[in-house]
Amino acid sequence: MKKHLSLCLLILFSLTAVVGAKSVRTPLSEKDRARLETVKETLGDVETKSLAQLMSEVERSAYPQISLAMKEAMAHTYADIVLEQKVTTKAKKEWLYSMVALNMAYFQFGGAKDSASGATNINKLIRYKLKMYLPPHIFNQPGFHVSVE
Repeated sequence: MKKHLSLCLLILFSLTAVVGAKSVRTPLSEKDRARLETVKETLGDVETKSLAQLMSEVERSAYPQISLAMKEAMAHTYADIVLEQKVTTKAKKEWLYSMVALNMAYFQFGGAKDSASGATNINKLIRYKLKMYLPPHIFNQPGFHVSVE
């Protein structure tokens, strides 16, 4: 399980490095800071970055609003599934969050947003929830998709 979590965190770090490659900071508004605080509170211990680290990451992103929307969608998806599936142990919560992150990466790397063929039930549920919480136009935004080229 730790290998899986490490892999997901590595993928997220790589995405952050690509999406957040600019060095100029775009300061977040008070409203956006409050949104990010809510994300951190929702995720609790499964988000290992401090609030300051998260803010810095979003502010350095080439597309701060897209980055913030993605973090919110991931937090809402995670919280919904924890509640619905009655996930209680820390290990299972960490695994779930890694799966949410992995499925967000799936979308960012061009995975079909309308197809769930071949996906496990948990991946189908996560993708459904992510699509529900992501702004509908985000899939067409240039800052959402990541190229490996």
